Amino acid sequence: MNFYSKFRDNFNKYEKHLKDFSNFCGKIFSILLTAYLILLFIEQFFKNPFKPFFNINVVFIMLIVSGSFYVISNREKEIEHKEYEIKRKDILFIIFLGIISSVLIWIRTREFGPISFYISIVSGFIITILLYYVLKEE
Repeated sequence: MNFYSKFRDNFNKYEKHLKDFSNFCGKIFSILLTAYLILLFIEQFFKNPFKPFFNINVVFIMLIVSGSFYVISNREKEIEHKEYEIKRKDILFIIFLGIISSVLIWIRTREFGPISFYISIVSGFIITILLYYVLKEE
């Protein structure tokens, strides 16, 4: 037996455990992503009330590690995508999200002066375009 056949036999033997590990990492990644986004929002808009007690970078590192393990261990089959017809309400929602993101970016960059308007407008435009292409699945 060569190395490849031994590896394949061992891999097939532990495939159930790999799938369970992948599901576990996916759930941990989802929980950590939600927690990180909430903590980041609190840190940005409420002057970091938990800095003396907790470092948000610890959650970010755990998020990266669990996401990496999930991507590496995920062995799902490709799913056929249906063609989605973009409706008027989808376009309006994308534009709304672009405007909201522009306002949030302007709030965070307004101390830079007049250039903060340009930064927020360009960023909102880029976010709107990316959301459109994500919805089109291109």
